[in-house]
Amino acid sequence: MMISGTPHTPLEGPPEDVVLLNRAREHSDRIARAERMVVHTSLRRLRAWGARRTLLWCWDRRYLPADAKEIHVR
Repeated sequence: MMISGTPHTPLEGPPEDVVLLNRAREHSDRIARAERMVVHTSLRRLRAWGARRTLLWCWDRRYLPADAKEIHVR
């Protein structure tokens, strides 16, 4: 299923930004870093888990909740 132009991936899977970057690299070698680009994201996970657990989750899934249902913060 496509949502906003990107494929829906399970939250337990790889980070969506990494998947998107790797897919773009399959089609072009002209991928550039944009330091001034601002990325907006939801704060639901941060509010639910706190800063430390959220950072560990984003850092190669070093934090995983005991119950897989807690991964889907909505």
